[in-house]
Amino acid sequence: MPEASFIAPGARIESRQRRVVWCAAWAGARGQQVVDVVGVSPFLRETEARFLVEVSQAAGSLQVLQPEDPEW
Repeated sequence: MPEASFIAPGARIESRQRRVVWCAAWAGARGQQVVDVVGVSPFLRETEARFLVEVSQAAGSLQVLQPEDPEW
């Protein structure tokens, strides 16, 4: 999984079994990587969220979706 700073804004990712669009990444108060996302799946459509990259990576639940994936 690439570092958050190497994922381009607009990339679609899956985190915690939910598909979202990556909007922005920034450093939190304690130096952790924080990301802002917007939901794209029907259940989360247009719902904004923020999470810590390290927590999602440790749980193995952060995946960048490839545009050639039919479910992208």
